[in-house]
Amino acid sequence: MVKAARDVNVPLKPKPSVNNTNRKLPKLITKDVLTEIHKDIEITVIPSWLRPAPKHVGEPGQGKLSADQWRVLATIHLPITLIRLWSRFPREDRRTKALWNFMSLVCAILIGTSRCTTRDRREHYTAFMQNYLRGL
Repeated sequence: MVKAARDVNVPLKPKPSVNNTNRKLPKLITKDVLTEIHKDIEITVIPSWLRPAPKHVGEPGQGKLSADQWRVLATIHLPITLIRLWSRFPREDRRTKALWNFMSLVCAILIGTSRCTTRDRREHYTAFMQNYLRGL
């Protein structure tokens, strides 16, 4: 039997971003990573029916993103850049763990925003969301 998302016992509060010595961890999206995201946005060709993210997203003066721009950024641009940059690190590396966690969210977004649904998709969506929430 598949549990509904509301019945799943997953903590919803994110854990504070600290390591075992209670020091704040460095940011994952650094200026260098943001520069690579900008480069990839610039050269990535997306279908004409999608509204692209601003070429310099994350910089002052770029304004707010629409829901469609957030979806394109999260499901196209960020995976392209983060997979290219972070997939080469060992499994134990914080960036690799963050990448796997983020990709669970991406998969859940893609399933959740699709135009049709099935029992199988519901189960996959729930599994991806549980995986994502556990990784926070």
